[in-house]
Amino acid sequence: MRLETTNDQTDSAQDDAEVAYVIRVATAYFLLSHGEENRLDFAKRIVAALDADSRVTIATSPDLDEAWSPELTVYTPMQAGEEIATSGALEGTRHAHVQMFSDPIAFQLRVPAKNQPKVFESDEIPSEDYFVLWNGATLLVAWEQRAEDRVGASGGHIVEEVLEQAATTAGGDLMIQACNPQCKYVFLHTAIRVVIEPGSETDWSTSLAGNHADLLEIVL
Repeated sequence: MRLETTNDQTDSAQDDAEVAYVIRVATAYFLLSHGEENRLDFAKRIVAALDADSRVTIATSPDLDEAWSPELTVYTPMQAGEEIATSGALEGTRHAHVQMFSDPIAFQLRVPAKNQPKVFESDEIPSEDYFVLWNGATLLVAWEQRAEDRVGASGGHIVEEVLEQAATTAGGDLMIQACNPQCKYVFLHTAIRVVIEPGSETDWSTSLAGNHADLLEIVL
C-alpha cells in the first residue's frame, strides 16, 4: 500500500519550508486464544473492523505468507499489587499467544485534534492525519509536520484506541508492551524525525536533536 498525505494544510505556502515526518514505534501484540484455527484470517477481520471505523480513511490487508506468520508466546508483565501465584511467572505458564503477520496491515486515519488523547495537558496535538503499519507485534505510526515544530509526547496515541477496538471486534485483543509495567506511554521513548530540506537529493545525516535522547533526527 502506498501511503499518501491527505492533509489539506499541505499547500504552496509550505512548499519552501522544511518538512518533517515524525515516526514512533511500539511493541503492540495481537493476542489470540490458544489453539485458534485459521489464524491468518484475523488480518482480514482486523481490516474489516478498521474499514467500519469512521476515523479510518483507508485500510488494506496484505497477502500473507503462512510460513512467515508465526504464532508467538509472550510473557505478560505482572502489575503492581497483582495477586498471582509466583509459579506462573517462574514456570512460564502465565503467558499469552501472539499472531504475527508476514506483512503489515496498513491504514490511515484522520481524527480531529480535540478528539485525541494527550500525555500532558500542555501538549499540542501535531496532526490530524496518521499513517500506520502493524504486523501484529510491531506498530509504526507516522505523521507530517513542519520541521521547526516541536515534537511533543502526544502525537499518535489515538492509534492505540483505534487498534484496540479493531482487535477486539476481530475476536482478539491488543497488548502494549511498555518499558515497565507501570508505564502508560504507548511508544518507545525515542521518536524519529525525518527532515526533508528543500531541494535535497540523497545526502543525509543523523543526530540526537538538541542532545536529547528522546528524539533521533534524520536530515535528508
